Amino acid sequence: MRFLILIVLSLLALLALTEANKTVNALNADASCACTRLYNPVCGTDGRTYSNSCDLACAAKRQRKTIRVAKTGRC
Repeated sequence: MRFLILIVLSLLALLALTEANKTVNALNADASCACTRLYNPVCGTDGRTYSNSCDLACAAKRQRKTIRVAKTGRC
């Protein structure tokens, strides 16, 4: 019985560590995208207007997609 409890507690600890690691990775991804507040709009290949090319690159990184600048200015 003690062995079963030990296994269950070990699995719960492993699950908690895995979830904590996912949270830390998500926070690190956002922290690495520190952009200026300079408004220099660009239109992305996804049809959205971004406030600058740095914001576009961060959005692409967060979404794990390839988004390029289609044109300068609003879409």
